[in-house]
Amino acid sequence: MEKERETLQAWKERVGQELDRVMAFWMEHSHDQEHGGFFTCLGRDGRVYDDLKYVWLQGRQVWMYCHLYRKFERFRRPELLESAKAGGEFLLRSARVAPPGKKCAFVLTRDGRPVKVQRTIFSECFYTMAMNELWRVTGEAHYQIEAVEMMDQIVHWVREDPSGLGRPQLPGAPASEPMAVPMMLLNLVEQLGESDEELAGNYAELGDWCAQRILQHVQVGGRRPTPAARRDLGTGGQGNPHPSGPQWSPSQTGRHGEARPGRGMAWDPREGGGPREPLGPGAGGRVPESQARQRAGKPGQTQVLPGLCGQPSTQISVPPQCFTLATWGTQVQSRG
Repeated sequence: MEKERETLQAWKERVGQELDRVMAFWMEHSHDQEHGGFFTCLGRDGRVYDDLKYVWLQGRQVWMYCHLYRKFERFRRPELLESAKAGGEFLLRSARVAPPGKKCAFVLTRDGRPVKVQRTIFSECFYTMAMNELWRVTGEAHYQIEAVEMMDQIVHWVREDPSGLGRPQLPGAPASEPMAVPMMLLNLVEQLGESDEELAGNYAELGDWCAQRILQHVQVGGRRPTPAARRDLGTGGQGNPHPSGPQWSPSQTGRHGEARPGRGMAWDPREGGGPREPLGPGAGGRVPESQARQRAGKPGQTQVLPGLCGQPSTQISVPPQCFTLATWGTQVQSRG
């Protein structure tokens, strides 16, 4: 156990050093002092090779600066907060294509003119995250007003009327539902509801709805559900595999409503990442701890991970922290 603690501490220190290095790079090279916002197309030497500004990345950088400022003492620096505010003001001035409308651009010129608009909700999602975090660190109410109003608009587009996105439903198009939409909405539910009981209550039902939509993308015992029952299937009735996205949201999914059994699906102790062997209600949504430990392997043991998308298999050495990850699904069950 002591050796495991030492290993985890070493990784914590390494990650901290990498974070400091990354932050120093972006603080030095990405700030647009003339127009506000951030350059995000940077070479390894920090030189800007394209000055287009992507609203997703503008919102993410504002959120990250504010989040680090709020959570970590060593990042509580005035210049970091001022840079975040400058990025937020750039978004307020330029992100929306036709104010007072809420639709945001996907790409902007350096001085904030729209270049491309996507017919999705994701620019608006990152805009919302940025505004909410700015409110948390500054206390300035207009940021929170922007966040809540944009959240209401996103929910309207997703659950009531998507016409404002400019994406008409074409006759004969098969019903489908990408996982990205409920995944991002659930992220916003958690973001806006943090330490805010009123908003958390307002969005509780939405969080449950998102969790249920996400769980529809979990394969059921290797059996192929009928297309009528599963809107995430392709036209041939086959599932649409996407290993990265599902790994981002299991813990959020597990915190909402009837999705609590999903907590046990948050980690695949045999191969890592998202669940490979689904757990039905009869299993209580959990893997027995002894089985999880056995399947996780022993520290130092070599395991072979199957390749994805035609890539070759990969050999890995099982780190000690896999014991913690492998049994996470059983341990978290007691916290609900």
